[in-house]
Amino acid sequence: MVEYRFRRIFVPELEDNLTLFKDGLTDGLVQNFVTPGLWISSLPLHGRGSSSPRAIALGAAMQVATSRLPTYNHGLILSGRILF
Repeated sequence: MVEYRFRRIFVPELEDNLTLFKDGLTDGLVQNFVTPGLWISSLPLHGRGSSSPRAIALGAAMQVATSRLPTYNHGLILSGRILF
């Protein structure tokens, strides 16, 4: 995975995921996905008068198959995290 933070909150990323199958109907097959995505990170969650360091991070990515026989293609990934 490769990530780079700019403007303090934007974090674009690029991930590669490789699966090698052994035994069964898919024995010997290879499945690979490249996943470009974007995170918006460290958005504060505290209200007035609160000194809590909690924040939220939101992200979205799209898994794109790069192998010949993928089980799916163009899978959308949405993610949210609470940072504390």
